Amino acid sequence: MGCMRGYATASPIGLTSARAGVGLAAGAAVGLFGARGRFGAALGLRFGYGLVPRLREDPRFREHRFAAGPELRLGLALPRVFAFVLARGGYSRQLTEAGLSFRTSFVGPPAGGHGGHVGGGLGAWGRIDRRLLLGGEVAVDAVQIAGRAWQLQAWIGLTIGAWL
Repeated sequence: MGCMRGYATASPIGLTSARAGVGLAAGAAVGLFGARGRFGAALGLRFGYGLVPRLREDPRFREHRFAAGPELRLGLALPRVFAFVLARGGYSRQLTEAGLSFRTSFVGPPAGGHGGHVGGGLGAWGRIDRRLLLGGEVAVDAVQIAGRAWQLQAWIGLTIGAWL
């Protein structure tokens, strides 16, 4: 891992947690990685999606969360492992859907909207063979949608990818 390389990753399965509950998450990222000695840095662009059932309000409520933005990873680069701290931010979109029911005719789901997020986390990638990478990440984001109060959102996921 001693040179500048491109990478593409996917997080096909993950968990996201917020005040609304726990849901499923997925994501993808592309970027550049470089190392000098044992210090490694990766700068990339991330796209994320989360689906959170809002069971506390009504079992039919679903919250869809979309995120896109830059991310920076800094950390220890060894020949086969990159352990890092993560900083990220960017655009967020939240959509809420609900089926029609007697209960939702009086109390509808909260409106979605546009906003932003900032966050950080920890993770590690391991190199398997020449191109395959496998790892995991844990992150916490502060999300603000449509001027409402900031909400904390946690994410944990498996990462698979390729060095380009």
